[in-house]
Amino acid sequence: MNSRFPILGLIERHGLSIFVILLAGTSLQCEKVCDIINPPPTQFNFALHFDGENDFVRIPDLNGSLDLIDFTIECWVQIDKRGKIHELVVKDAEGEDSTVNSNYSMDVWSDEKLRIVFENENQDNQEIFGNTILVTGRLYHAAATFESRINAFSLFLNGERDAGPTLVIGRPNQQNQDLRIGTGYEGGPRTTTWGTIDDVRIWNRALSAQEIKDHMNVRLSGREVGLVGNWTFDEGSGQIVSDRSRVQNHGTMGSNSNNDVEPDDPVWVLSTVDYDRSGRQDR
Repeated sequence: MNSRFPILGLIERHGLSIFVILLAGTSLQCEKVCDIINPPPTQFNFALHFDGENDFVRIPDLNGSLDLIDFTIECWVQIDKRGKIHELVVKDAEGEDSTVNSNYSMDVWSDEKLRIVFENENQDNQEIFGNTILVTGRLYHAAATFESRINAFSLFLNGERDAGPTLVIGRPNQQNQDLRIGTGYEGGPRTTTWGTIDDVRIWNRALSAQEIKDHMNVRLSGREVGLVGNWTFDEGSGQIVSDRSRVQNHGTMGSNSNNDVEPDDPVWVLSTVDYDRSGRQDR
């Protein structure tokens, strides 16, 4: 590659090979950056960027595996817009009855603070908010837990407790609605995430603060006790997002599962999560 000519930018991705356009006098040259950038398949490399309008990922509730009482929800998130709701991981549907009411929803509220909420058996929202304002353009690890033994919510940011444990009333409403990543049932610009989400994890137990801190920067093996969903978004192309947990609850981009790019598909981007460089996995 001739360094005298400025790089105009990335123009196309085919698989994992990148093509770069260079300006050479009055003509354009196209050179391939070879597969030295191709990462080993065992490393985290991609994430999904949501446009704040209508992008989402849909995960089916396979055999009720995501109908939870006790839970931990985790993901990496970077918001790119202030003053709006960014729904991150949501299990609900439109309406007001036990078949659709929220089982759980973790989001960044319009004040840029983390929130976890569920609807109880009386259709009352139970929620708590974090104390830290998320800065736009900065990557955070977010986690929320509900522990039925003490009937309490907790929120964690970058492995540190951000709120809770806070007692709430009742238990999460269980239903078999699909899980959505990046938006809830409402969709649209009011609640769709404007930013990047990576490595979503759902557990059927409330992890301890130490467990969250210990494995947030470690790639999971998929065999961990209580893990019922782990979507790392490392496919880098296509419409399918694979679940690395034993449940194998694979999802799709947007409203169509075909290979065509649709307006409600999030966009594959390079991950900026700094995972344990030793390459170790949780067991």
